[in-house]
Amino acid sequence: MSAYYQLAKKIIQSNFFRLSLPYRLSFILTYKCNYKCKICNIWARGPGEAEMTLPEIEEFFLKNNYISWLNLGGGEIFLREDINEVADIIYTKLDNLVLLDFATTGFFTDRVLSFVERLGRYKPKKLFITVSLDGPKETHEWLRGIPGSWDKAIETFRGLRSMASASFKPYLGYTLSKYNFDKFFDTVKAVKKAVPDIGLDEFHINLAQVSELYYQNEACLDASWAFKEKDRISALLGSFLGQKRKAGNITLFLESVYQSRLKQFLNTAKTPLHCRALSASCFIDPAWNVYPCVSYNKVIANLKELGFDLRPVWQLAACRQLQKEILKSSCPNCWTPCEAYQTILGNLARIFTNSLESVGFL
Repeated sequence: MSAYYQLAKKIIQSNFFRLSLPYRLSFILTYKCNYKCKICNIWARGPGEAEMTLPEIEEFFLKNNYISWLNLGGGEIFLREDINEVADIIYTKLDNLVLLDFATTGFFTDRVLSFVERLGRYKPKKLFITVSLDGPKETHEWLRGIPGSWDKAIETFRGLRSMASASFKPYLGYTLSKYNFDKFFDTVKAVKKAVPDIGLDEFHINLAQVSELYYQNEACLDASWAFKEKDRISALLGSFLGQKRKAGNITLFLESVYQSRLKQFLNTAKTPLHCRALSASCFIDPAWNVYPCVSYNKVIANLKELGFDLRPVWQLAACRQLQKEILKSSCPNCWTPCEAYQTILGNLARIFTNSLESVGFL
């Protein structure tokens, strides 16, 4: 049974019931970050934070080699000196891995490009990398707190773009916040000066949201800002979706549904689809704590204390109960790509039914 078939089977099953094991992980390698973003406090956590070691990572993936979709996260993952060794472990232990994705500031251009070259040795089935870019140069560097960061992001993206293939695709990730939501198309114009043939399909748009667990940004990001500006944000999303290429692939489908449902989220402040956290996915922090997702600050168990085997954690009564509560939206209610994509894939019947209703077919 091919890895693609296994993933497709799990996705279909996730539309009907809780999976016996997650197919997707948000796996946070480090909270270290060299940026000082205005909308995120990961960088302020300090050097005392516990961080998973290379032998621990190897043991974890040896015992949990069923993962089909792995999202690596930070901080900035390229601050780990052993990031290349992490790649070796991932591709030698995860036999069923279909998709690896991660985001980067793009500051460490040589490390990023070297890492992708190394990954190429393993012929990854699907690899997606997002380089963060949050405005024209002045806006981006003010938001990120690092002079020269815009040029570094562009340099890294151009390098990655030159390596793109059928299996590897780089993107520019634009996080909407109260500081830049009205500057997206100005950003596109600025990028076109450096990358003249870039298309809107190469931009990802997501919404800055509060996370007590991950971003620890309650103090620096007003949780209500987006709801106050919902009409203007919805207009931006409508214009963006209207100009993007219509025909496409699974990535464009996920992006389009995410952004379309983002309008619904802004109107209701509720997760617009039945969330698949703890049904198809979970979140693991650098100290090996297991959480439902990027937004829900509720520890289920610590894998280091349990021999790095996720299976018994997934079957805990407390984990099952928490999943049922999340399914009923008894949770922080977010709509971030980290959690939205597997949720979209786990609600395909509802999405297609809604689409048919919207055009008067049903």
